[in-house]
Amino acid sequence: MVRELLAVTPYPVFSALALIAIAMAALYLARTHAHHVITTVCGAFTEMLKLAAQAATAGEQRLSARNREVLLAAGREAKERIIEREFDRIIERLTTFEVEHWADHTLTGPSTVRRDATGSGFYFRSPEGHLLEVLTYSS
Repeated sequence: MVRELLAVTPYPVFSALALIAIAMAALYLARTHAHHVITTVCGAFTEMLKLAAQAATAGEQRLSARNREVLLAAGREAKERIIEREFDRIIERLTTFEVEHWADHTLTGPSTVRRDATGSGFYFRSPEGHLLEVLTYSS
């Protein structure tokens, strides 16, 4: 194919120069259209990248919010387990030292603990005779 292009004139060098001149003229005349095509393609690519960046940012924000929710829930659960262990430890110590405790402030039902959906609790008397209450709250 190259030989055919260089055979336009009897001299291959003149054929090559003629083809270069024609190509330059065609490119010069098409520069406005080529510039428009290049600008349009680059603009479309830019918009595509902007959409991808917005989608990535939105996904990051959703993931960050979800991670925050999960971490807060895990922290609340861990806190509740710690509080329940401490509550049970207090009851155990009172039982060990044979301190009476009651589920309500009317002091009915000795050695009982109130456990319901709102939490746990009991009352006992201090060595000075004051009625003290130990409570936990469930979330």
